[in-house]
Amino acid sequence: MASWDSMADRYFKEISLPDWKSDPFLGKLQNDIDWDESMSVLDIGCGTGIYSVVLADKVGRVFGVDISSKMLGYANSLTEKEDISNVTFVNADFNDFDIGNAKFDLVFAHMTPAISDASSFEKMLSLSSKYCYLIKPVFRIDPVFDKLKSMADSDSKSNELDSSMMYAFSILWQMGKLPTVSYHPAVWQMKKNIEEAKGWYLNRLKSHQEIDTETEKMLVDYLVGISADGIIEETIQTTICTMGWRMDERKLI
Repeated sequence: MASWDSMADRYFKEISLPDWKSDPFLGKLQNDIDWDESMSVLDIGCGTGIYSVVLADKVGRVFGVDISSKMLGYANSLTEKEDISNVTFVNADFNDFDIGNAKFDLVFAHMTPAISDASSFEKMLSLSSKYCYLIKPVFRIDPVFDKLKSMADSDSKSNELDSSMMYAFSILWQMGKLPTVSYHPAVWQMKKNIEEAKGWYLNRLKSHQEIDTETEKMLVDYLVGISADGIIEETIQTTICTMGWRMDERKLI
């Protein structure tokens, strides 16, 4: 949570609503879904709520859940700005999120660590009655973060996102589902001041392992050393993997 809270201000400053014509995920939804204003949507790890807001005029109700209260503060500001009343945001860890026996017509997790293991994935499946999507970056190269992991002897595996998508596909296949997979390349230019970088990188590392005082100082010294005028820039190269399936369909046997 701390790493996302630390980046919330910058996320909101750079926020722009995705466009149905240019956003690959929205394009896939447009092709796959027969929209109905009675539909309900669950946006897992919704962050600043941009997809919840864009989907609001297509459906009856949208619920967004996110662990970062600061991100959700901006999400609520966005709904007010766009004059949207059918979106509800819930501040919770998805693993602890309890909405009873509710089912949603569309459930998706877009670029979020909220779906990170079999338990969270199975919970995602249990909440969907029809359409389901999991979107994650794969084959990702983060030059700064990868260097910090190496320096800290991190046990965070560089290919964990790649593996998680393969495991998800395998679970769906064994359930008799027919997941479709699509890809598109992405390059992200990241720019953070020293304090933002410390919060983002160190908290990400601490979510995987304990970092002692000496190691943390070494990592901070590295960040300061690669900064220019107090700013750290990083070019991240990745491939966005979008996996979609329907819970109400099975393979023909």
